Amino acid sequence: MVLYNGSQRWNSATQLSDLIIDLPGGLDRYKLESEYLILDEGTYSLSELEPLNNLVAAIFRLENSQSREDIIRVIDNLQQWLSSPEMDNTRKSFVIWLKRVLMPTKKEDEPIQEINDLTEIKAMLAQTVSKMTAPWIQQGQEIGEKNGEKKLLLLQIAHRFDQETSSKAQSLITPIQSTKVLENIGQWLLDCKDGDEFLKLVNSL
Repeated sequence: MVLYNGSQRWNSATQLSDLIIDLPGGLDRYKLESEYLILDEGTYSLSELEPLNNLVAAIFRLENSQSREDIIRVIDNLQQWLSSPEMDNTRKSFVIWLKRVLMPTKKEDEPIQEINDLTEIKAMLAQTVSKMTAPWIQQGQEIGEKNGEKKLLLLQIAHRFDQETSSKAQSLITPIQSTKVLENIGQWLLDCKDGDEFLKLVNSL
């Protein structure tokens, strides 16, 4: 079993035989057959995970949470599921994971507090969650700004040259994340004498 939480969806083979070239002379039947189960966290939405009363779904929900309310709701579920005495060790393990993985500390060398209570971790989480969500908010704002810049740039390309040049440039410009590169493209838009010269420069990126 492979547990994967990368930002891109898993697209590699899960069967060993798929990684072996075709063998001649009927030897294909001797290929090794070994398959693993892939659990790709990103393929599950929060709405799909929330009704599932299990700890794996809780971890997925915590790692994919986008708001204070999402995180607190999962903590509430964990408090309910792990309330019985026989779940003491599991409850403590979750608290340690929350402290070490999900919640940021003020300093890298700051010791982890010895706490064994989800109620306390919930209160601490409510205080520190703003630190966790700030990068998400900033990232969203930056993405929005870049998308706006790209749309404006494509409109300017169509106005400066023609719609065909803008359409060809769109597939090249869309993946660009660097503000500096977008600024360079804007300068080329002013300097190039025609669309062919402009597209040649964009293609060179």
